[in-house]
Amino acid sequence: MIPDGTFIHAGVMLSGATYNGTTIVCYGELKLRARVGTETTFGGSFVGLIIKDCENVTLYYRGHGNRTNQTDNEHCHLVGIAGATSFHAPIFTRAEVRGDGLYVSQSDWSSALHPAEPP
Repeated sequence: MIPDGTFIHAGVMLSGATYNGTTIVCYGELKLRARVGTETTFGGSFVGLIIKDCENVTLYYRGHGNRTNQTDNEHCHLVGIAGATSFHAPIFTRAEVRGDGLYVSQSDWSSALHPAEPP
């Protein structure tokens, strides 16, 4: 649980089966800290919370992207889903995001989306 208040974050990762069935409830607000230059936290992007390779995660989310303090770059996301399955977000509020509030992709964001087929 994220209690009332504002919490500055970046690069927080839930990765692997250890987090299967996790529920995160934000009573407070998660505010993305300012990005420094071209800094990345996951897959070439600057991401506040990454949910990677786990299943049945539920997120009640309140987020703020801190847009005025971010570098001018679209790869600045509040939450990234990387290869997770059965993800649920019954409540997802966001404000002032430079990139995406919620970015969803495969486990490895930097690999080709469609690998070459064998000859």
